[in-house]
Amino acid sequence: MPLLLLSAVVTVLALPRILGTTWHSVGVQSGLLQSRVHHGDLTGAAVKALAIVALVIPVGGLLFMIVRASRSYGRRVWRSTSGKPVQRTIAGVVGVAMLAGLAFAWWPHGNYRPIQPWERGTIQDALPATFTGLHAGVERSATTLWADDGSPLPTADHPAVALVFTPKSGHGPTWVFPFNRPAAPGPGDNQAMAIVTKDGGTAYDVSFALVYAAKDINLNRNEAYAFASCRTCKAVAIAFQVVLVVGQAHVVAPQNIAAAVSYHCLACVTQALAAQLVVTVPHPLSPDAMRRLAAVWAQVIVLEHRLRGMTFAQIQQAIASVEREILTIVRPELTTTGPAPGVISGTASATGGPSPVATASASSDATPTSAGAASTGTTDASSSSSPSPAPSSSSSSSATESPTSSPSPSSSSS
Repeated sequence: MPLLLLSAVVTVLALPRILGTTWHSVGVQSGLLQSRVHHGDLTGAAVKALAIVALVIPVGGLLFMIVRASRSYGRRVWRSTSGKPVQRTIAGVVGVAMLAGLAFAWWPHGNYRPIQPWERGTIQDALPATFTGLHAGVERSATTLWADDGSPLPTADHPAVALVFTPKSGHGPTWVFPFNRPAAPGPGDNQAMAIVTKDGGTAYDVSFALVYAAKDINLNRNEAYAFASCRTCKAVAIAFQVVLVVGQAHVVAPQNIAAAVSYHCLACVTQALAAQLVVTVPHPLSPDAMRRLAAVWAQVIVLEHRLRGMTFAQIQQAIASVEREILTIVRPELTTTGPAPGVISGTASATGGPSPVATASASSDATPTSAGAASTGTTDASSSSSPSPAPSSSSSSSATESPTSSPSPSSSSS
């Protein structure tokens, strides 16, 4: 009887978690059922329908048991306290206290969530290690999952039998995506990469670079990557690169890439923006042009620290405004009696949204134009040649995962 009473109390208190788990499981099975019907697999659809029924029946029986037991005990107490005002008053106070406790336990304050694989509470967890036959000299195998919710891990004073793998410090979030990590930027390249794998976290990475090149082959890459695999999280990557090619370059094939990937994401946002401006000038800029260019770039560095409070569209407009200012400074320097100079301008943006499995959005543009023109294309130019190191002025900042209460660009598609 004590065990049955304890089991009943625990079941009633855990009812929100049971309902949340059942709702989640029914949703998963419903999705599989629709998929089977769509593919004409009637046998598989029938199996999934039975699975839904098997999930609903125990919960329905549990609710029926609670309602019936409450009515039965309520009537019994009411009849047994008839003509006994003191006992009826005590029973009423106890009943009100129980209702208040149930209201507190069942009130929706984040407790109607599915039971996770790493959560404790099984019978095996309640048994000491000695009861399972584990002692010195005996080997056993088991699967142990630790919740990444900030709870303390086992220590020497409070040990637990488990094998835990933790990533080395300094390497950022664990790579959980089903594709290879993008290669590190090479000489003359610019890359911003925001990765968030913590529920409710925000990853924000900004990289601005001003590159001077004096080579016949120019293959500068400007990349912005935003990757997320979590719940209610946000990853934002902004990459802006300005390349000034001094002299007549015979080959100019810059690459401008933006990719936003949401993998196993619920209510998450990924945004990536890559903007690249490549200008060839016949000779080094004049001192006055260099001074004005340095002043504009100083404003860009200030802008870099203000991006968190701006929307995605506002960031695009601000970068486009900087490009226009730079072209205003450089265009007077383009006068030459030789071959006409060229301008390459490209902006690539990508956004990813909530998905139970994976969504990805990627774009790239790098289209060389005729001399003195500007354009935006959608061709990813590539070459096996490697760029030679070029002097550059760059600035980058990144923020690791943090609570989403910190301001960040809002979600907007482009």
